Amino acid sequence: MKKVKFGVIGYGQRGSGMTQRILLGMSDVEVIGVCDYYEDRTEQAMDDVEKACGKRPFGSTNYMDILNMKSLDAVMIATSWETHVPFAIEAMNKGIAVAMEVCGAYNIDSVWELVRTQERTGTPFMFMENCCYGRREMMILDMVNKGLFGEVVNCTGGYRHD
Repeated sequence: MKKVKFGVIGYGQRGSGMTQRILLGMSDVEVIGVCDYYEDRTEQAMDDVEKACGKRPFGSTNYMDILNMKSLDAVMIATSWETHVPFAIEAMNKGIAVAMEVCGAYNIDSVWELVRTQERTGTPFMFMENCCYGRREMMILDMVNKGLFGEVVNCTGGYRHD
């Protein structure tokens, strides 16, 4: 089976957590490049990938170094919010699939630019909203799909934190 060659851009709380708990545990994913604006985070990312996989990835503090990797299939963007959309657009324009931490768009025009770029390039794109795919959320979805609640005609939910 071909492994998807992933780059990680942003290794703060979200990026490191998703890399360690998700990407590094997937047998069909190989993390080949890591990047963070801060050099110590880039080094930590390289160390974490090497410890988990036995192979040290390329590391940089410049996201374009990751996007310019020739063998890159996909990238996870978990940077500061103001850079999510521009980095995702840059990646899709290069034909690199994007998994982007939610959302980081500061105005509706940038959201539409993201949509138009995905439609024009046809590059796969997915928001990495952690609250949609958690164990409890998937359990409830499964229960709804199995009809355990009867016919669901109205729901209310909340996402509350400081």
